[in-house]
Amino acid sequence: MAEKRRIVSQGTMLIIILGVVSLFGDFVYEGGRSIIPQFFTTGLGGSVFLLGVVLGVGDFIGYSIRLVSGRLADKTHDYWAITFIGYIINMLALPLLAFTGSYIIAAILIVAERAGKGIRSPPKDYIISTAAKQGKVGRAFAINQALDQTGAIIGPIVMALIILYRNDYRLAFEFLFLPAIVSLATLVIAYQYHKHVPKKKHVMDKSKMMTFNRFILYSLAVAVSAAGLYNVSFMLVSAQGVISAYLIPLIFLTAMVGERDSSVWSSAYCMTRSVRAWCTSD
Repeated sequence: MAEKRRIVSQGTMLIIILGVVSLFGDFVYEGGRSIIPQFFTTGLGGSVFLLGVVLGVGDFIGYSIRLVSGRLADKTHDYWAITFIGYIINMLALPLLAFTGSYIIAAILIVAERAGKGIRSPPKDYIISTAAKQGKVGRAFAINQALDQTGAIIGPIVMALIILYRNDYRLAFEFLFLPAIVSLATLVIAYQYHKHVPKKKHVMDKSKMMTFNRFILYSLAVAVSAAGLYNVSFMLVSAQGVISAYLIPLIFLTAMVGERDSSVWSSAYCMTRSVRAWCTSD
């Protein structure tokens, strides 16, 4: 019994460490996304049209590249290596905007950040699932998502404070190096800790798997639904000159909270209940 509880505790700890990685990761890219439209257009002179193209291409690459990175991770079993590659790109792209004076270079970095997130997401999710106890994978992702959403809230708030007191977008992007370094350092800790976590394979009930035809139908439905969405970045651009600059990241935060529904509001509750239930289970 003691050995079983020790294994559960190790798996839980790895999930929490990876959750901290996500917390600081979301701090970086959600914080950066809250000020990118203002910096790209007013700061670098890029057009709103080009901004829309860059954001659209970035999201497309970010999601489509997951098919490649996921398949590559399964084929090579180098889940950690691919996760590290994705995180390095994901974490450093937006802070580097502080040193660019060209909206073309900025566009490349914005797309690279989305690509980095797409690269690291499938292998990281696999690692989380294997660290979870059989039948408790949902709780593992609940903990990770709770910490993830916490960082997504803190990021835009910190950016708003920097703009309020210093009114310097480059300084705001430079500041993002701090959470980026913490996120990468914590990822190294997670990798080292993972060596001591007993490896577990989950048995999948193939009868409950989604068929390919249903997957295509589901994907088309999601695509049609998303096609009518209005990118919040255009709202942020429109807000320039109308309200104080420091309030614009908070508009992004409000839109993000609405988009992510109750997951943000329930993050602390979800994390507390999940950790308590997991750690005390037999």
